[in-house]
Amino acid sequence: MIRTILILIFSLTASTGFSQETEGNSEEKERRHRITFMPSHTYVKVDVDNKQKWKSFASYGLNYDYWIKENIAIGLHTDLVGASFAVTRFDDKQILERKRPVAVIGVFLYKLKFGLTPVVGLGVEIDDEDQLALLQLGLEYGVEFGKGWEVGANATFDAKVEVYDSITFGLSLSKKL
Repeated sequence: MIRTILILIFSLTASTGFSQETEGNSEEKERRHRITFMPSHTYVKVDVDNKQKWKSFASYGLNYDYWIKENIAIGLHTDLVGASFAVTRFDDKQILERKRPVAVIGVFLYKLKFGLTPVVGLGVEIDDEDQLALLQLGLEYGVEFGKGWEVGANATFDAKVEVYDSITFGLSLSKKL
């Protein structure tokens, strides 16, 4: 399954390099595609000695966004938590083992003034055994520099439907193509 996700991401990013764009009279062409790499930390309430405690795990994001207008985009965001952990399900208090889960989320972005961008998305979190539906709410802040480069920070809240929640804080480096 992870191989399929990686092939999909590669296909999306490779197609941007071969797409045709017409240049108008302006000297700088419009950049509609954005690729983002995001090292981050994901916080999850895990079971430790039969108690719920927040714990931080290293995580990574690789995101693709297509800017429909200057301030509106749709995208495919992926997040990988680099560790395995156990959580208690909300609905039946059953222990659920998560083994390096990968989340794939279709998102909608609306860039406000001063670089602030709310993010809303629906997706799925996948590991070796289970697939969990999720809703993502987030906020990004970015500062552009150079030719299409952007550095930023973000925070997201992922609600895995009736299972568990996580909060992610990260720094990002983006390139508009």
